[in-house]
Amino acid sequence: MSAIKNTNQDAPFWPEHVSKWRDSGLSQADYCRQHGLCQHSFSYHKLKNSTGLMPTNGEPAGFVRVQVIPQPQYHEPLTLHFANGARLTGIAENNMEMIKQLAVALS
Repeated sequence: MSAIKNTNQDAPFWPEHVSKWRDSGLSQADYCRQHGLCQHSFSYHKLKNSTGLMPTNGEPAGFVRVQVIPQPQYHEPLTLHFANGARLTGIAENNMEMIKQLAVALS
């Protein structure tokens, strides 16, 4: 027996079959065999409807425009290692002037 193909995408074809299957008391395989449905497609649409992936009014959900706000990039501060064993840590753009003065004093 060949499986019925759903050619009318606007009709609530699969939701109706899923509802009728639940009321039938049959196993999913038996229901699909009796109605000539592809069991894999039936399973897909049953899951799609049960997880809320398909709007209940039958209209496509479409897309929603969102604005992505870029997060500031935080870089790990640099560390200078001097020959005498001294280290200068926490070097960042906002404290460069002070770092230059400390580097001169430590070298």
